[in-house]
Amino acid sequence: MPKSFLVILTVFIFILSSCTTFENIEMQNDLDEIFAEFESLEGTVYLGISGPYTDQEKGMKVALENAMTMAALSRELRMRADVDMRTDDSGRRDRTYFDVYSSGGYSSQAMMDVVDNYSVISTIWYGGEIGAAVFIICNDEDQSPIKWNHDISWLEESVEYPGYIFATGTVDEYYYIQDSINAAAYEAATNLVLNHSSTLMVVNEIAQNSAYSMDVDSYQIGVGILKGFKVLAYKYDAIDRTFSALVGAEI
Repeated sequence: MPKSFLVILTVFIFILSSCTTFENIEMQNDLDEIFAEFESLEGTVYLGISGPYTDQEKGMKVALENAMTMAALSRELRMRADVDMRTDDSGRRDRTYFDVYSSGGYSSQAMMDVVDNYSVISTIWYGGEIGAAVFIICNDEDQSPIKWNHDISWLEESVEYPGYIFATGTVDEYYYIQDSINAAAYEAATNLVLNHSSTLMVVNEIAQNSAYSMDVDSYQIGVGILKGFKVLAYKYDAIDRTFSALVGAEI
């Protein structure tokens, strides 16, 4: 292969990787600004991001709808987790693996309550991949925020506050930013359920199977309404391309 071709190919690859890096850094800066705004606003705040819209009015409308969905989830997040515990005794050491499949949602009444009581308190228009960011509160909710130390690195350090339990969740970046922050919040909610027995209402063993050297125990975990469920903070990591969320709920 000619050296000139190799040089051109190397430069082309470098340009592509540089563009991707610069785009990620720009999005990192914009999301840092949005997430800092989210933490700084007083009251119980919900965030919605539209994603790539060139029409500002449509983008704001979609972002508002996404914020209202987060508010409805906060009012009445019902969850169920199906857990498969696999024990492999074929090797020199027994190994246990867990597969977790969780689902959740909210009632139509929860959304109706949000529609009747929300107020928009801040909006930001970016365009591009982010589009619009809308922040809302619900006027019928307690606007006293959960007090926690915003200065700590909450992905590495435990968050504590009397009467509440906390968890974090991290997911790989989705195509749309709203999907990414929703997935991170939901991952955190799942961790909240699995790590704190006070949230569990019923644990039923629904199956036990043995195949070859693998024993599988399946459980269905029912969870009541996570009372006072709130997303407290978000983070975006442009290098790892991951989104994280910190959530809390009343004990």
